[in-house]
Amino acid sequence: MTIPTNSSTDFFENWVEDNSNFLNELHNPTTEDTKSFYERFKNSGVFGESLTVSTIKETMLSNDPKRKIVRMLVMKPTPNGYVPCPHPIDTNRSWEISSICPSTLDVTDSIYYTCSYTHMRNTRTLNELLTFIPNSLTPVTLNLPDRLRLVGGTTLVKAADDAFGTDISTVVVEQVLRLKEEEIAASLESLDTERKQHESEKKELESELQQIQEKFNETKNRLSEQIKELTQEENRLVELLTEIRLSEVLDEENVPLLPFEQENILPTLQSLFYHNNKSALLYPLDKIELFLRAIQTNLLLILNGPSGTGKSSLVHAFASAFKGAKATIVPVQSSWTDKQDLLGYFSPSERRYVETPFLRALLDAKETDGLHLICLDEMNLSHVEYYFAEFLSLREQKNPVVPLYPFHYFKEAKDFCLAYENMTETTYEENIRYRDARALIAYPSTLVIPDNVRFIGTLNMDHTVKPLSPKVIDRSLLLELDHVALDEETIEQIKSVPLTGRLDAPLSLLTTPSNQLEEVEEYADLIIDLSKGLDSIPDARINARGRQQMIRYLQYSNLNEQTLDLLLQAKLLPRLHFSTRNEAAMNAFNGLLRTVSKYPDTLRRLERMKDDGRYINFFK
Repeated sequence: MTIPTNSSTDFFENWVEDNSNFLNELHNPTTEDTKSFYERFKNSGVFGESLTVSTIKETMLSNDPKRKIVRMLVMKPTPNGYVPCPHPIDTNRSWEISSICPSTLDVTDSIYYTCSYTHMRNTRTLNELLTFIPNSLTPVTLNLPDRLRLVGGTTLVKAADDAFGTDISTVVVEQVLRLKEEEIAASLESLDTERKQHESEKKELESELQQIQEKFNETKNRLSEQIKELTQEENRLVELLTEIRLSEVLDEENVPLLPFEQENILPTLQSLFYHNNKSALLYPLDKIELFLRAIQTNLLLILNGPSGTGKSSLVHAFASAFKGAKATIVPVQSSWTDKQDLLGYFSPSERRYVETPFLRALLDAKETDGLHLICLDEMNLSHVEYYFAEFLSLREQKNPVVPLYPFHYFKEAKDFCLAYENMTETTYEENIRYRDARALIAYPSTLVIPDNVRFIGTLNMDHTVKPLSPKVIDRSLLLELDHVALDEETIEQIKSVPLTGRLDAPLSLLTTPSNQLEEVEEYADLIIDLSKGLDSIPDARINARGRQQMIRYLQYSNLNEQTLDLLLQAKLLPRLHFSTRNEAAMNAFNGLLRTVSKYPDTLRRLERMKDDGRYINFFK
């Protein structure tokens, strides 16, 4: 099959726009709704009689081993091949459909499949609108130009055409065959020469060669294990050096140490971000303040904004501004589904633990008193509440403990290490077991999250990502970065004070509140009162957990309207998500607009949300 290269990519979007009134009524569809959608969609001819899909996940049915649920991603053609198709109702996420299939159905033969489809009848998954017919799945065979287009788009195909001519597949196959023929001929000639030289000595050497081979295999296995250990250490050293370079860590013995002064900490940080960093980073004071307060209060901080606004750079710059601090960036993968993707896993058969960069960062943080920022980069490439769920819950506990593997494996390994160290003679097998046991006890069976760790996330806001759930939003602060530049006067003022070095602020000083509890409660309740008028908007009202988070935040802040303005944008506005066709929700939203006039930044942000289309959504 050939991937379309000249097809219009607007057919689907145009159809969605033309049918917007119909689609707006399908946010909680019934089976009659899905049937109406199917008939309208198929009759329109947008994708023809069949869909092109790509396999996402297979899940066996626990009550029926002969069947499984197969989840597919609907694809649409573009000049660069197939891309995930946005959902007709919510274009901020990809369109996934599913079907119950025989457990023997193999959906791993191809990247793409074509299939017949019909309307969804399963009441649990009516939001998918359509379902595919399992026995109609047909693998899509891609030729070489199509595979090149998937990797590098039309630019790569053109470059290959220029190098090999238009019949790329034939030319490449011919060249590979020619090279292989030459290699085979050379190998045959070499083997024939060796056969003639050694044939007369073959019988005499067979016994000796066998002995040599056995010794070689034993030595090879021993060296392989040693090399594996060295390789792990070398990889760790490379990671450490990379982190040092990325963080632009200053030599703490040679840089000046600055006092942590609450009254001027924000301009101090602003100057350090600019002068400590070769990129001369510039951030508004209110963004720096929200970042600082989140670190002081140990709240999950999520950085939201377009690419290039300095989200990851802000994390590194903050770590570089404090003595003993460190930042670790952990890229999130779209395939992550549970905590093993984050923390690694224990292999009972091999008695070893397979670590991840995230776990390594936690273990490193235990070895130091300095602040350690762990940033989940593009954290919404996968569902945050899937892989980070345990940490979301643990953050509300006083002594957060994460189980890594059963304790009896740890005890068994530790006991053997103690016994081994008292042995006068050991066998090769005991040496290997001791090496493995020492490697395992480097990982505790239960991990206490160190007090000096702070979790941060950055968001990627294109159509390939998963939306943040209310659970995640409820447990975090949102910091929005944009491309708006500082005014020239502010920039000149920052340049005129070339402040460099690191702040001498141990964690105990950094986390000492500046306001008493009774001083801040009334300020938190001002925001609570504003949220009470939003009861008609699902999940919009701030609960008791949110109130406690705001109280902790305000204990470190200046108690004024500017602080409340910033906190409204970080805590209340991200909770707003609804259709403008919801009259009750719109009335509540307009009521909020009328009551926040003394918070100018919040007012402007609400007006932007209102002008953004059919949905009120902070994350557009």
